[in-house]
Amino acid sequence: MAIEILIVDDNADIRNILNELLIDSGYKTRVAANYNQALSEIDKKIPDVAILDVKLDKGDNDGIELLSHIKSKNKDVPVIIITGTSLFLDFMCESNSIPSLSPLSNLTSNIATSGIFLSISDKAWL
Repeated sequence: MAIEILIVDDNADIRNILNELLIDSGYKTRVAANYNQALSEIDKKIPDVAILDVKLDKGDNDGIELLSHIKSKNKDVPVIIITGTSLFLDFMCESNSIPSLSPLSNLTSNIATSGIFLSISDKAWL
């Protein structure tokens, strides 16, 4: 049975590239372009893995709220956070808002797709 991955990103190019790469690698995917679509997908069926963009909708809702929503439903679902800015990760690590990201404080930009595949295939979740 293939692992089902929910990809949430408001940037269509990133969402589509991740989707194609994951499908080509044998994973089953679902996609959401915004916060409300993601909530709907999560509430329909909790994914095996979620890839969440931090900043969504250009509004108040973001990937961190989705992370909380997923974890409230099933704390064991692995979640990979992606972002186009290193400032977010630096802030989150320094403020301990996401303690599990502390080892990642030296990241400077987007998570490389090879790292995503390694995390999924080895279950070395972030």
